[in-house]
Amino acid sequence: MSGSSSCSVCASGLNGKLDELRALGERGELDEKQLICTFVCMCDVNALKTKAGRSLKQVCVDKGLDWTKKAGIGNNILPEVGYYMLKKPPMPLMVQDNGVDTSQPIRNFWHRMNRVRKILDGKKYKKYTLRIPDVVVTNQPGQIPTQDNIKKVYEIKFPPDDWGANQERDYRRIAGQKKKLVKLTPDSCDCQDKDKQPQTYPALEKAWKEDHQQQLNKAGNVLKDGAIVVGGAILTAALVLDDVVGGEADDVAIPGVVAAVSRAASRLLSVFSKPVAAAPVIAFP
Repeated sequence: MSGSSSCSVCASGLNGKLDELRALGERGELDEKQLICTFVCMCDVNALKTKAGRSLKQVCVDKGLDWTKKAGIGNNILPEVGYYMLKKPPMPLMVQDNGVDTSQPIRNFWHRMNRVRKILDGKKYKKYTLRIPDVVVTNQPGQIPTQDNIKKVYEIKFPPDDWGANQERDYRRIAGQKKKLVKLTPDSCDCQDKDKQPQTYPALEKAWKEDHQQQLNKAGNVLKDGAIVVGGAILTAALVLDDVVGGEADDVAIPGVVAAVSRAASRLLSVFSKPVAAAPVIAFP
């Protein structure tokens, strides 16, 4: 898959930074672990949390891998594939077209649950019937991640998180072999080890950060233009109302305000008519 038009990096000057990685992928020489570690290391320094206290590090990795795939890199790297565990071997849950599985995993949690309940056909759902490993790497891109097509299963753990109940056992069943299951941590990626080079792709890290900053800038401009449109509309209405009640002092301001509103509205339409990269709003140092 080449760079998609839905990836903002593909239409910017950042695209050239990723050509070497695309070439590695085309030659079958891309190190999937190194690519995943790139986002593990970047997202580990992000300390943002939700109001409920949940860390956004894992969300950051997922979004980074989605972004990379849209750039045409790592098409065999699939985040969050759900597996129905009562089949032998466990069955991947895929988006269907006319009742036939496509090569696209279901990413929505409730969609996965609905599929599982449909498979159960009225039987009671039992704990761990659905398992969702962090990343599945396939041998053949574009093919369903059944066990015979699984190269590696990676589970990412940011300290103090560790294996949950029966999680390692179940993920080994998904992978098919013990050696195909790998736990990734910031330590195993050498993220902060001063004596070792981090197992990352610096070009990918730089492109991701720069593209993300571009998206933040666009988001800021959208908010600013939105304020101009709303505020300008209110101001124009006030000036016109002033004329209705007999005032004339602000007549000269009306054309300028209308012009500013028009320009801001035009920029807003331009932003919303274009696809935006799937990068989370996360600030990197």
